[in-house]
Amino acid sequence: MKNKHWDHSGFINDRIAGVTVYGLEDLLARKLNALKDRAEGKDIFDSYNGLAIADIKKLKKAMPVALEDGSHKLTLEEFIDSISAKLNSVDAKKVQKLTNQYIPVRNRPTSWKIMISTLRDRLETMA
Repeated sequence: MKNKHWDHSGFINDRIAGVTVYGLEDLLARKLNALKDRAEGKDIFDSYNGLAIADIKKLKKAMPVALEDGSHKLTLEEFIDSISAKLNSVDAKKVQKLTNQYIPVRNRPTSWKIMISTLRDRLETMA
């Protein structure tokens, strides 16, 4: 069964072990959408690291699917404002306690508070 969103994405031409997969920017757009809704440690960690290596032009092209929010479509600015508001409400110590156990020690952030702040800054430069 085909996913209707895949038909509109230019970023799913990759195949790994015979399975069609999203490209980095398309996956990151979806991860950012998840971050807007739930702001869990895994979403923060993945978004932070993804933004560091993503092609921002490709990411902006991948954003239309992520910008759909139920019955209406958000602007990029509204979307980023929504993520920023969610990040402002995150308890960095709680996220660290709940998430660090799933991240290899060498990859753990030294400060979740700084990671969250940097992620918010990176997102705001996209608007």
